Amino acid sequence: MTGLTHLLRDLEELKRDSTPGNGGRADELLKRTALFTKNYADSEYYIAGQSGVEHAADITTDNEINGDTATVTATGEGLLFVEFGTGINNNYDSPSQVAGEYGFSPASWSMQNRQWLLPPRSIMFKGKWPIPGTFGQGTKIIQTKNGPKEVKSNLWTEGHPPVDAMYKAFEALKANYPTFAKDIFK
Repeated sequence: MTGLTHLLRDLEELKRDSTPGNGGRADELLKRTALFTKNYADSEYYIAGQSGVEHAADITTDNEINGDTATVTATGEGLLFVEFGTGINNNYDSPSQVAGEYGFSPASWSMQNRQWLLPPRSIMFKGKWPIPGTFGQGTKIIQTKNGPKEVKSNLWTEGHPPVDAMYKAFEALKANYPTFAKDIFK
């Protein structure tokens, strides 16, 4: 019977290790994957901020574990613009395609006019907005009856491409999860 007692004890330990919420290895794996995902997203936002993406440095991430569920969140001013990008020519560069799934179509936001640049203006401006206060610093070519003519203009912006930090963090988690599980459940 001693063998049966050891077997039952080993099965009980295995059950405790594999059931989240018991302080076993499953909890350790959940904590490790949540922290990894949070840190990965943090580094993506940091890199974007260093590259000049406005508001990227203001975004904070957090992870919370509740039972058998880990949640990683990002919050901050301009999060949608940072995560999904701005500018009609940049929004669809997102490999996650999440922006389109949630109704964020390619468009440009005018901070000066506080409105979206949508058709027909988006077609006329080719998805760009003039930067306020820059008239005369740029030039554009217009067609006249005497041919093309260069005239003073504003400087124009197209925005920035999507950072996709949360999407990239999730993809990194999927790639690294088997290694984490093997390390913990060896």
